[in-house]
Amino acid sequence: MKYSMTDNAKTTRQNVNAEIIKTLREGVYSDSKFRTNMNELKGVLYNPITQTAIGDKKVIEILAQAEKVTDPRFVTFNQAKEHGMHVVKGAKSIDTVNFTVEEKTNEDGKKEEIAKGRTVKYFDAKQVSGMKELGEPLGAYSAMDVIKLTNNLNNRVNEVYNGQVKGYERSEKNGEHRNPPMPLVPAKLQEFMDKMDEKMRKAYVVYTYSMRNTQEFMGMNKQFDKEYLSGKEGEKSEAHNIEPEEREIRKEFREVLGASLLAREIGDKPIFDAYLKNREVVADKLASIYEKNPEKLSHDMQAAIKSKEMVKEKVMFMTRSRKSKEEIKAMEEDFKNNPENNGKTLSATDYYHYTAIDVQKAEDRIKSNDAMKSVVETKAIQKAKETYAKTLDSQVKNLELAGPNIAKISTALVNKIAESRKNIGLESDPKKFMKDYTEITENNFDTDKFGKETMNTKSMSYFKVNEQEITEKNMTHEQILNRFANGKEGESVDIMSQVKVDQAKKAEVNAIKKLQRQAGDAARAKASAKAKAKQNWKSNEVAKAKTATRKPRKVRSAGKGME
Repeated sequence: MKYSMTDNAKTTRQNVNAEIIKTLREGVYSDSKFRTNMNELKGVLYNPITQTAIGDKKVIEILAQAEKVTDPRFVTFNQAKEHGMHVVKGAKSIDTVNFTVEEKTNEDGKKEEIAKGRTVKYFDAKQVSGMKELGEPLGAYSAMDVIKLTNNLNNRVNEVYNGQVKGYERSEKNGEHRNPPMPLVPAKLQEFMDKMDEKMRKAYVVYTYSMRNTQEFMGMNKQFDKEYLSGKEGEKSEAHNIEPEEREIRKEFREVLGASLLAREIGDKPIFDAYLKNREVVADKLASIYEKNPEKLSHDMQAAIKSKEMVKEKVMFMTRSRKSKEEIKAMEEDFKNNPENNGKTLSATDYYHYTAIDVQKAEDRIKSNDAMKSVVETKAIQKAKETYAKTLDSQVKNLELAGPNIAKISTALVNKIAESRKNIGLESDPKKFMKDYTEITENNFDTDKFGKETMNTKSMSYFKVNEQEITEKNMTHEQILNRFANGKEGESVDIMSQVKVDQAKKAEVNAIKKLQRQAGDAARAKASAKAKAKQNWKSNEVAKAKTATRKPRKVRSAGKGME
């Protein structure tokens, strides 16, 4: 698939890359936005309007651009406007890049998919008036939750590492000669690890090991064997060979970035600062690599995000216990007797039961918060009513005399009057309840803000009035409509008051439908992303099976993955 980006999206990508590179260059003393926000902006970043968490790619873009932000809530300009909030004057947007897949026909007449990147502009809570009415931010975890989560992650890491050690010792004893287990602390990092205090060292080891293990298990670092960089028009160029030194420092950065994103979200130790403080030389070399080719930074961010998501979803919030001998025996027998499993093997994860720990994910807490939903819905309805009322008022005030005893209004206003008459059981055909009623389509020429001439088509309605009566009684626009656009009932029925009531009801109904539609779109997008992630997982498993070098067993329980 090809990809392309708008000029604004390219600028945003460049700004984000430059900020991260600056942080790597300047180290622990950097005053960069990325380092500051990584240390100070804790919890799940989320959109309080949609009540959904913001994805990690956008989180990185926000961390690299936001200034002095401590509130994890972000909304777009239109969302604020539609829900009765107001972006304060002089506010500076935080630009993120959103990719959507578009289908186009190329020069050969063939259809092809192109991922198009465009900017989505966010504003943080301090830039939006009315945000306080949504209550206190919900993205952070309590101190007790942090303890539970970090203890569980520590237990899972130790469990996996000890399992690998025992498996290796058993294989050596049986003469199988497997690769030795992945060390908790690589030899190259031992020296700087020893300089950390005990709590920081423990956190650094646990978080980075979980990422390293996941990235290896998922085959994410095989990209370094043949790394493809973009050529013209978003197409892949030939594969690039990665030198061993570059490979190692980029692998380490992937681990650290994934670990830092997770620790920041949970509200734990500043992993990224520990890296900057103790790996100054490596970070400086990494900055040079990314300056020369920023696309490599994008690749490493993607790998970090994937591993962070995997560790969070499959490890940090889940405990696991090995199945009983009886359960394993029955499972292996069922697997062996199923002809569809010929040539396949059970994975290590099949030998365990998984249970969620008693900590609710912040994004689930946000999504299920009825109080926030109620406020958002109320503000959306209120804003919709204001918009509908403003439109109606404008249509009424645009009433004008188009000739002797002839009035002109928009057909849209006529339709509203007709609808309200129908609602109270009166004649609703304007040709029958308005004298000499006529509709005419008018073409109006105008100039847009760029100086370009445009043509607008609008349907206008004409009907008979008594100009002398209007003048003598000094009638208002609403009085004219009640008297001459309301059939034989005339002023005996205040039709314009009824129109206002009906429009307010319609505004509420449509606002609720829009919220439901947005919720449905968000749910479908999440389901699509989950299905895609599952498909990628299966593809990785197939690729690993094809490239496996050791002889497969019909049934096995060994494996490196933390799941």
